[in-house]
Amino acid sequence: MSRITTSIAAVFCAMCLACGDGNEDEHSHEGDDEHSNGPTAKATFAPKSGNTTLAGTATFSGETGKVSIKVELTGAPPGEHGLHIHMTPDCADEMAMNAGGHWNPGMHTHGAPGAAVSHLGDIGNFTVAADGTATHTATNALWELGTGTANDVKNKAVVVHAMVDDLKTDPTGNAGGRIGCGVIQ
Repeated sequence: MSRITTSIAAVFCAMCLACGDGNEDEHSHEGDDEHSNGPTAKATFAPKSGNTTLAGTATFSGETGKVSIKVELTGAPPGEHGLHIHMTPDCADEMAMNAGGHWNPGMHTHGAPGAAVSHLGDIGNFTVAADGTATHTATNALWELGTGTANDVKNKAVVVHAMVDDLKTDPTGNAGGRIGCGVIQ
């Protein structure tokens, strides 16, 4: 009996060491692809519309009902910029016009993200620091990831605009040219 108890205790200790101390915050790895819940998708930004320095990524992670985007940029013009998901996964042309209009499967008018009436691709605005860097996160309860449905963010384009989005003017929010574009894969 004491050998069994010793063996069980050894196995339990090994399991505890492998899992850590159990005090780790469950959200401490948020945005870390290796530790995210559910599927992930990523877009790598290419500079567009005469901008030659913008670079970075947009990473989508989570599960249906809680899909998040994390944008990390360098070389972007300082100030506020609009950010949208566009409907076509094509960033090949210099002006990123192949990406089409805002992703809008519900056929709503443009608006603030999460408003009762807005495009599904309306992410809103973010601020680029004086050194050209930015990190921005947002979550949308209507986005899906890897489902193949109309609400799936995959196989779309994510676009950084030259100006701030006014969050109301349909269809573009007067956000100006497309200075960065990446296909969500």
